[in-house]
Amino acid sequence: MDALRFVAESARIPNRRGLGTWHATRYGAGMPERAWRRASGGAIALLAGIAATVWVAPVSGALPVGTYYASPSGSGSACSSSSPCSLSTALAQAGSGEDGSGQVLYSGGTVLAAAGTYPAGLALDATAGPVTVQGSASASTIAGGGLTGPLLSITGTEPVTLDALSFTGGAAGVGQGGDVDATGGQLTVVDSTFSSSFAPNGGAVAFAPSVPGVLGVEGSTFVGNTAAQSGGAVFVGTGSTAAIEGSTFVNDGASSSSGDGAVAGSGISLQADIFANDGAVACPSSATVGAGVLVADGACAGARATTDAALFPGGSAVLG
Repeated sequence: MDALRFVAESARIPNRRGLGTWHATRYGAGMPERAWRRASGGAIALLAGIAATVWVAPVSGALPVGTYYASPSGSGSACSSSSPCSLSTALAQAGSGEDGSGQVLYSGGTVLAAAGTYPAGLALDATAGPVTVQGSASASTIAGGGLTGPLLSITGTEPVTLDALSFTGGAAGVGQGGDVDATGGQLTVVDSTFSSSFAPNGGAVAFAPSVPGVLGVEGSTFVGNTAAQSGGAVFVGTGSTAAIEGSTFVNDGASSSSGDGAVAGSGISLQADIFANDGAVACPSSATVGAGVLVADGACAGARATTDAALFPGGSAVLG
């Protein structure tokens, strides 16, 4: 600051000794012109630097995450706790980051689906940010009604998580994924159930993005799902990978004699999973089988055989 004040308050006066022009400041100090030029040049450079600096208020790098409330009887577009919307509307807004008026205010969000039964034919295009669809302890059910497509189609490039949801009765006569057909880059399924669904590939869940992605399944249950070709419960497309942990598969099979039973595809790793009555081949021979994988009436290389029906849902599995 002294340098700035020096430049602003300097007065040029003659040097009585004839040694050139002197500059004096209000501080009563004089200096030869050459020294003054050096000092003033530094001050001017400092001024230029300050002028080139633009001070702006801090801006966060991303929009906040939205929260959207859905119920089976929901309507409108508010998607709030006091005025929930339909699950279809909540998914559309969460995927695009919009609020009820159509303004983009959020970077993805969480959809809270109240307990009850929701109609099929849902779509989630996750483009604004990561989206989590949170059910109510698997009491939030998405049920099929004779449709010829998946119960839920997932597209977009952002990660999607399905948590504590129940899917049943999906029927994809063509394509893949009777319950969930995901073509996005990352899908995580947690504590969810899938039952009595059908598709050519992936009777319950098909994960086959155009660009290889990552599927995670944890603590979920698959019962009575069927594929015409491969993967009665889960099908993973070429190039993608899947980690399936702590999940149970009962009576999930592929009609094709060459198709793997419950789980099919490449890049699959299994950990602490249970398979029962899932066809002659419960998992692909290329799967990485970790500790705690149990198989009854089927083949899964590296797994341990079991005859304990109590391990399966309701203890009702018919074991040979």
